[in-house]
Amino acid sequence: MTAARPPDRLDVPVVRLPGGRGGRRRAAVVATVAVGIIGGAFALARLAERPTVTADPARRTGDVAAASATVRPSPTARSEPRVETLLAVARVALPGAPEVTLAERSGDGRDVRVTVWTPDDARTRLIRDIPNILPDGSDPVYPVLAPNRRFVAVLAPGDTSYPDEGTATVVDDTGKPLWRHDRITVGSGALWSADSRVVVVAGRPRQWHIVTLDRAGRAVEHAVDLPREVYLPNPIPQGSISLPTIEPVTIPLGFSEDGTWIYGGVISPELALLIGEFRVSSDGATVERLSDFRVGQPDGLVPRPGTIGTRTVDPVTGRIATTRINADTTGGPRTVEVRAADNGFQFDAPGGVTLGWDWGGGGDLYTLTADAIQFPDSIALMRIDAAGRADPPILTTGPLTGAALIGVRDGYAVVGFLATRPEVASQLVAVDLAQPERITALPDPGTELIAASLDR
Repeated sequence: MTAARPPDRLDVPVVRLPGGRGGRRRAAVVATVAVGIIGGAFALARLAERPTVTADPARRTGDVAAASATVRPSPTARSEPRVETLLAVARVALPGAPEVTLAERSGDGRDVRVTVWTPDDARTRLIRDIPNILPDGSDPVYPVLAPNRRFVAVLAPGDTSYPDEGTATVVDDTGKPLWRHDRITVGSGALWSADSRVVVVAGRPRQWHIVTLDRAGRAVEHAVDLPREVYLPNPIPQGSISLPTIEPVTIPLGFSEDGTWIYGGVISPELALLIGEFRVSSDGATVERLSDFRVGQPDGLVPRPGTIGTRTVDPVTGRIATTRINADTTGGPRTVEVRAADNGFQFDAPGGVTLGWDWGGGGDLYTLTADAIQFPDSIALMRIDAAGRADPPILTTGPLTGAALIGVRDGYAVVGFLATRPEVASQLVAVDLAQPERITALPDPGTELIAASLDR
């Protein structure tokens, strides 16, 4: 069903977790969930701050890299220093390409600068600086901007016994706090409505927080208790079933067309696999377990750019892209699966490690794959058709430190690339999926870029 994007890829820094086999297992799942969930987060700064990391990240213990080792064994020694090279692409106008919203640390490190890159005319413009909304220090933080770019949900991991538990704060464009809650699931991200008046955050224990902002900027919260049956696999296998020892994570995916329903998914704590669907009424009064997301029906999920729903659910067919990992075994890539709307298995997406994926709007799935999670020697952006067949790569590059698929929209893809050997450099690339020779880049979008998204 859907795996929450969750960060074994470049775009989400994950807090270091306690050592031990159980801790590493949970770290892998949290990482996998967050990559898909935070979606556009692109933590160039987090990697750029650690240029001395060895070329074998799997040798670190107690963190995501240790839990999800590379597919390609790293050599113990290199005869030549590693040289990473970005794509040789000029910054030119690319008519038709979508806008990209960027957020980066600024000022004393607690401010967020919001800018917009418009590949259509090759311009970058400042939207605003939002002061004093990030935590002190260099800990991971995930700002999720509302579509109007005037409100931000700031998600920050906390120092708790549960590895993915943290704090959510909603602020306005002046930095004024409007709402805060301490027991939220950071990897589940935050879901904004299209009009930027409602934000949904998953919390603990077994809760959703629906926060509505009025015209004066006041926040009203509805805390929704999710029933036990939401957390069981759907459909429930025949015979006996044991409850998981680690509570599954829920993720808000998107709204119905009329805004009366908010759709969510349930992620397996062991496999990072979508195991259930449900919906919550916008007033928080009703929770319904579902067998599919009802895409195409009047009250069904509408995958919208900037939400997890558009990466998870094909808006044309209702098919679901999800992942599966083996959290007890290192050395293999996570498997990206495509399932029918009723969750029937269709095919595994080809490729090595999948750094990101997104539906193209025409029934095709686009994937960014590599031969390693970090420090890959080769990276490829590919199109996979409805039968699971992969076309020749749209673009290839490498070696690099990492990459992230920011999103696919209107026939274009936006990808982020990061190099740290021998110097730190980064770029965002927009490419026409039908005519890959039509391509443009934004070099060095920000040494402390912490989020990038296609959300308008």
